[in-house]
Amino acid sequence: MTIAASAAFATTPAAVITATTPAPPTCVPLDARLVGAAGAANHLGVVFVTFANDAQADFALNWHAHLAALELASSALVGATDATTEHTLIRAGVRCFPLRSSLGRGEAKWGSDGFSHMGRTKAKLLRTLLELHATVLFADIDVVFLRDPLPYVGRQLAAGAHLLFHTDGFGSSDAAKLTQPEGLEEPSFGLTPELNTGLFLATPNASGLARAWCEALDADGAFSNWKNDQQSLNGLVRRGLRMPPPPANGRSTSASASKLMAAFDGTLRLGLLPNHLFPFGHVFFLQRALRNASAPLAVHLTFQNCDQSGKRHRMREAGVWIVDPPSYYEPEGGILSYEPDLPAELTDGRFAPLERNMRLEDPLVQAHFRLINHQLLQVRTALALAQILNRTLVLPRLLCGVETVTNFAHKGVRCVGSNGCGMALPYWCPADHVLRMHYLRGVMPQTPKLPVRYREFSLLANAAARREALRKQSHPQHQPTHPLPQQEQLAAAASRLLEELPSHEPSSTLLVHVKGSPARQCDGCVPSTPDTYVAARPLQPTPRSLGARADHRHELGADAIDEADFIAALRPYRHLRHVHFDSLRPDGLRVRLAPKTLAPFEETIRYLGGGFCCVEAAKRGGFGHFWYDLLWDQPHTDRWGRQFTVDRPYTPIPGP
Repeated sequence: MTIAASAAFATTPAAVITATTPAPPTCVPLDARLVGAAGAANHLGVVFVTFANDAQADFALNWHAHLAALELASSALVGATDATTEHTLIRAGVRCFPLRSSLGRGEAKWGSDGFSHMGRTKAKLLRTLLELHATVLFADIDVVFLRDPLPYVGRQLAAGAHLLFHTDGFGSSDAAKLTQPEGLEEPSFGLTPELNTGLFLATPNASGLARAWCEALDADGAFSNWKNDQQSLNGLVRRGLRMPPPPANGRSTSASASKLMAAFDGTLRLGLLPNHLFPFGHVFFLQRALRNASAPLAVHLTFQNCDQSGKRHRMREAGVWIVDPPSYYEPEGGILSYEPDLPAELTDGRFAPLERNMRLEDPLVQAHFRLINHQLLQVRTALALAQILNRTLVLPRLLCGVETVTNFAHKGVRCVGSNGCGMALPYWCPADHVLRMHYLRGVMPQTPKLPVRYREFSLLANAAARREALRKQSHPQHQPTHPLPQQEQLAAAASRLLEELPSHEPSSTLLVHVKGSPARQCDGCVPSTPDTYVAARPLQPTPRSLGARADHRHELGADAIDEADFIAALRPYRHLRHVHFDSLRPDGLRVRLAPKTLAPFEETIRYLGGGFCCVEAAKRGGFGHFWYDLLWDQPHTDRWGRQFTVDRPYTPIPGP
């Protein structure tokens, strides 16, 4: 049995401690008994299902931890496609089953053989579950449940739904938001985007659809020319699709029943999940228009960069990756942070989508590069300081002038003209929009010459949220007179973790003041609602707020200093957990690295800049994407062998 912790925030549980009975030596085979037990754990009989391989095992733990925080873990089943994953899930007390698959143990990147095997595995798993008479809420391993979805799902099942699908739509209709929490999306508004196979509900009525999906994916060419399992299912579901008829004889129907469509040749009733309640990555991480609406029930990490490395970091930035150990929040050597400089001349009134696709010479594009390059110089300095002080860098929250997408030219925002698009410029962008997070993680062909230790910008807030959750678990507000042994075990485990979790306090913080070079703030330059992610979750403390209360202070001049002298100046503070610089402006503090440090450092950051896509190519078949360059302000050779000199300084060049 798994006992789940209450969450620190209603929408983003910050910690989960589980007390479990001894796990079986292997995962339990998927059969009617296992499925029935999971369904019996909730009044609707819904079974939450996903599967994972070794590369995704930590995602499986995070997926399960969120359900545990919502007291839904007993309704969850996780398929393990290899023995290593089985072992990981069993050790964590996750109810799992072995799942035969050709997926392999590595990361299944989009378009790879592993990706196609993942789609086939999903279809066959759905077929098996529906034949076992399960009502399945399938959620990919990169889905995070933020609130209990069962009350919402129950209303749709009561209205007669057989299928509920999350879509790749960029927002919800006004009608859907007004009818929350019971409403489905309006078919006329939400049907154009693809139904996403990463988050959906299916009842046993859909067994025929699952069988047809498996047959379609077994056919030759099912994954040719970048086709995928999602397109195959969309073709089947939309076959013979009919919009809901008006109420007969003027009789009213429920809000949900009136939005159910006849799908799969009229044999199933299909409802669309609204994107403010079930957002995908673009809506949740980039847009701000929906963040003041009702808090999402679940988010699916689509539309992001840098593969699984980018997803992990985004989830940490948003405070929804809740399986890091206490040591993550107190890295060896301590942390280093800084206050970004974002002057008005780079941020104010310069960014708005165009009426046509962008071109390199457009003022909008040039303003974007100036803004990004100004921030990259500060990141470079901070990485160097963290390197020579043996500290872990807390990355800043980055500001982007225009959006980056995967592989096509656009107007500055990818969803311009799409239903529900609420994207505004500039925007607080995830780190994977600017930096190569998979390179930092060491999973790319190019590997850093020096170890780069980093954390998300919201590290301090995440640590504080987890401390609060553990505190509540260790000292429940309503302590029962005779607590169950599992409840006592839960409280004791929380107390132990609470002791291990660091507390970043003013007494353990050094504020380094850089004279004559104040960081200029960007508090009002972004057209946003109160917070970066979910409005219900305050991002406190921040490095700035903690640095302002620091008990220890040191002053440095806004000029050049040798590496050895810099290290000596800060040596008295090496025992402190946190060093915060109040400014690292490019025209301020400069540390001259020793030659033995400089060469490997520059080689390391040469490959760190992420890609920006895309402007209209200058000629047919030409490149429209760019690579950010952390050495742009000095003579250097970039990662592609292009040389920039004093006489031929850096300028953004498309490709390769």
